[in-house]
Amino acid sequence: MHLPSGKIIRENVRSIFDQMVGAFDVQGAPELKHRREGLVRLRNKIVEYREKIQEAMRLDFAKPPFEADASETLIVLREIHSAIRLLRYWMQNRSVASDMLLPGSVSYIRYEPKGVVLIMSPWNYPINLSLSPLVAAYAAGNRIILKPSELSCHTSEIIHRIISESFDPSEVSVIQGGVEIASFLTNLPFNFIFYTGSQSKAKLVLGAAAQNLTPVATELGGKSPLIIDKGYPIADIAGDICFGKLLNAGQTCVAPDFVLLHKSQEDEFIQLWKQAVNKFYGKNVCDNEDYCGIINEDHFNRLKILTELAIQEGALACDHMEFDITNRKIRPVLLKNVTWQNPVMQEEIFGPLMPILCYESIDEIFAPLRVLGRPLTQYIYSRDGANLKKILDRTRAGGVSVNQCLLNYCENNLPFGGDHQSGHGRYHGYSGFIEFSHQRSVARQRWIPSSIRLFHPPYQRWKKKMMNLLMRFFAK
Repeated sequence: MHLPSGKIIRENVRSIFDQMVGAFDVQGAPELKHRREGLVRLRNKIVEYREKIQEAMRLDFAKPPFEADASETLIVLREIHSAIRLLRYWMQNRSVASDMLLPGSVSYIRYEPKGVVLIMSPWNYPINLSLSPLVAAYAAGNRIILKPSELSCHTSEIIHRIISESFDPSEVSVIQGGVEIASFLTNLPFNFIFYTGSQSKAKLVLGAAAQNLTPVATELGGKSPLIIDKGYPIADIAGDICFGKLLNAGQTCVAPDFVLLHKSQEDEFIQLWKQAVNKFYGKNVCDNEDYCGIINEDHFNRLKILTELAIQEGALACDHMEFDITNRKIRPVLLKNVTWQNPVMQEEIFGPLMPILCYESIDEIFAPLRVLGRPLTQYIYSRDGANLKKILDRTRAGGVSVNQCLLNYCENNLPFGGDHQSGHGRYHGYSGFIEFSHQRSVARQRWIPSSIRLFHPPYQRWKKKMMNLLMRFFAK
C-alpha cells in the first residue's frame, strides 16, 4: 500500500496491523478451501502481470526478461503449485506414538497459523523473495504484512498491485517505504517476522523484535565457497560456475563468492572461465541485454572500490575490466593471486567479482573457512567419495550443492535457509509451511484412568519402590 509520509503513515500502518489482529482473533485459522482459493487468485494475478513484472525489473536493474521468469516468477509459481496440491496433506494432524508410561493416551500435533506475521524482503530478487515466503505464510493460515525493498521501487509497486487485487487487506497488505517504515513495523508486536537481507540490518530487526519477544526467522548471506577437488574436470563445470556466479550479476545470496581449487588447475580454470563468459555474453558484456545491471550507484561504486582495493593488495585481474557507470554494469572480474587476508575476502561480494584461491592440499582450506563463518550455501565439486565426506564433515553451511551450482536452492523439496551468521529458519515447500506454523501439541486421555495419578502424593513406600524400578529401567 503506497502511503503518505510522517505521522499519517504510522497511523495507517498501525490501523492495518490492528485490523489484522482483530480479524485473526475473531475468525481464527481459515479453512483449506479459503487458503486454496487465495493461492489460486495470487497465481492468476502473477500470470496476468508477467510482462509488467519483467518491465519493472528491467527498470530497477536491467534484469533480462528470461532471468525475471526463471529466477523470480517461475519459482513463485512452483511454490504455489506445490501448496495447492499438497496443502490438505500438510494441514492434517500428525499422530505421535504414545509413551509407554501413559497407557490409554493419544497424542498428535495440530498445525496452526502463528497469527499476524511480517515479511521483509530484499531488492535483489524482489518477486521471488517477497512472494515465496508469502505463499508459505498464507498456506499456513496467517495474516500477512509484506514490506518489500524500496530500492527496487518499480517491482515493489507491481507487488502491491498484485497483492491488493488478490487479497482482502485484512488478510494480506503491502506496506511500502524506507528505513523509517521498516523500523516502525519491526517494533509492532507481530507474532512472527521473516526477514531476508544483510547481517547488519538483521541485527536491528532482531533487536526490535526482542522488545516484544517476537520470534524471527532470517535468511542472510555470507561468503559461499566453491570448492573444486583436485583433478575434477574443469571443462565439465566452467559454464555452470559462470552461470551460478553471474546470474543477477552476482547479486545473489547463494552465488559462489570465491573459488578454491588446486594450484595445478588454476590456469585451466581461468581460460575456461573466459570462454564461458564470452559464450554467454559475447565480448561486449556490458552491452549485452542478457547481462543484468547493478541495483544502484552506491552498490556499483562499492564493487568498484572493492576491486581496486583487492588489486592494491596484490590481486591480479585475469582479463580486462570495464565499469560502465552509465548502464550500471560491471564486466565479470576474475581475480587471481588472492590471499585470505585480501580485502575482497573480508565481506560478501554480492556482485560479479570472482576471487581464486589455490591450495596444495585440501586440508589447508578448513581453518580459514571456519574463520569466515557459516555461509548460506557451499558448493563442492568432487568425484572422490572420501574427500567429499571429509569436506562435508569439516565445514558448516546452511546448505550444500554437490557437482552443480544452485542445485540445493532449486530443489523445492529441500528446506532452504542459513546457519548461524547466514540466518536461521527454513522455507520452500513443506518446510515453509512448518516455519510459518505453530505446532500445537495435543495429548488426550481416553478409556482408562491416567497413570499420572500414580505419581500423586502422598509418596507411600510402594510408590518409592516403583520410582526406583523405573529409574533402573530407563537408566539401562
